[in-house]
Amino acid sequence: MKLYNIRVNGKTFAVSVEDAGGAASAPAAAAGSPASVQAVPAAPAGAVVTSPMAGTVRSLVIKAGDQVKNGDLLLTLASSDEESEIIAPANGTVSSVCVKVGDSVNPGDSLAVF
Repeated sequence: MKLYNIRVNGKTFAVSVEDAGGAASAPAAAAGSPASVQAVPAAPAGAVVTSPMAGTVRSLVIKAGDQVKNGDLLLTLASSDEESEIIAPANGTVSSVCVKVGDSVNPGDSLAVF
């Protein structure tokens, strides 16, 4: 299973994708129709939340040891033209925070570990 950050209409969502093992995939949703995303009940140990964009850490809401639920705000990132909220991909415990307020990050940089 792989964890991805997906941006839809300016909002970032963490989704997990399981390999279908060669099974036929479900048809894609038609353009403009809502897609269904199922939340992961708990983050696997060592799951890493990564930055979806280049920017600066504007605020941190979490610290190591915090219990978070799927959808909780973890931190905000700001770029020259937008601010993005980074949300918890699943229920879990924050084992470490990899950034501090004011840090610059690039896409794919580690932000927090569950």
